[in-house]
Amino acid sequence: MRVEVSGYQFVFPQQCACCEARPDTVLTVSASKSSGKRVVRTQTNTWDFPYCAQCVRHFEAASAAKTMTWVVSILSLVVGLYLSSWLGLIIGILGIGGALFMYQKLMAQAKSTLTSSCVCVGKAVAFLGWDGTRQIFEVVSPIYAREFMIANKKKLINLSAEARRLIEPSGFEDRANSVQSARRYQK
Repeated sequence: MRVEVSGYQFVFPQQCACCEARPDTVLTVSASKSSGKRVVRTQTNTWDFPYCAQCVRHFEAASAAKTMTWVVSILSLVVGLYLSSWLGLIIGILGIGGALFMYQKLMAQAKSTLTSSCVCVGKAVAFLGWDGTRQIFEVVSPIYAREFMIANKKKLINLSAEARRLIEPSGFEDRANSVQSARRYQK
């Protein structure tokens, strides 16, 4: 669910964004944008969402599976193109097939670490970007999205019908949580 908020400081509910357990670490999400033509400046904003260590592990395992698949696939294609013959074509095809098989095995291992309350094997929250004070997040868990929207009720903008339905029954009661600001980096 897309959640848009306006501001530079937000309250993050103290529950894992993936499984709703008590958080003991954070997962950093970031977005970058560049400006300028002759001198390009890149600005990156990051937010730390509460996570439990178990969910960070399955997210990292899933990310590693994707990375390994790309590396093996690209290497297979490079070797296949270098040989540029039937042997090269066969090596390229076998390499990509092996990479896909490896991906399925690694993702199965990552999925085996999920708890019954985890919403996904990958990242449960993404920071899509910002425009001025408008910050845009994609939240997989409807429960975490609801808690985040309730905690930041005065800063919500561009609410979708789905988001409205999700938070209407709550009455927007106040939650006691600490406020967080984005960390900024200039490159």
